[in-house]
Amino acid sequence: MADFNVRALPRILDASAHHKRLYSEKVYSFDDWNKHRHAAWRHLRPEPVVFLRAIITLAYPLCAVLISSLIVVLYHVYAVPKGAPGATVHLSSAFGMTTFALSLLLVFKTNSSYARWWEGRIIWGQVVNFARNLPRQFLCWVPPGPESEVLGRSLLRWTAAAPNILRGHIIEKSAGRCVCNAAHVLLPHEQAWLA
Repeated sequence: MADFNVRALPRILDASAHHKRLYSEKVYSFDDWNKHRHAAWRHLRPEPVVFLRAIITLAYPLCAVLISSLIVVLYHVYAVPKGAPGATVHLSSAFGMTTFALSLLLVFKTNSSYARWWEGRIIWGQVVNFARNLPRQFLCWVPPGPESEVLGRSLLRWTAAAPNILRGHIIEKSAGRCVCNAAHVLLPHEQAWLA
């Protein structure tokens, strides 16, 4: 912490630069997906800027809660045994309100995760529909002939294999599973090219 520069703080807290980096397009490899799939790396090594911003934002409320809690504890430990009036607080109403708030948060979290799942399902349906429509359009628009027949058969094999290859690429941890998922459709030299 000795080399921390105070003049660099506005640059560190600049949200636009981090927004650009956060939403930049990155192609994920298998190692990136494995790292992203296991959430421990996010919790063990938080991003310093986000961590600093959270500490700065939460410092005042946390200090206020800490001070008020210390006052209540000291009052009940030292003043109540000496005859000071004790505070009678019914905590059931506070627990009832916090339970309701937590249930709302849980519902919103469940709804957002379901929305992400539903969006993925819609995108996967579009992939399958595209795999159905591409050969049909090819057969309608390409004139018949020996070259187009060879190309058409190859296109039919690859479009039938494409969803299986994509599924193997998304779910499995190695590229070899992509070949196994499409082995029933592709020819041996195409499988060797895919591996």
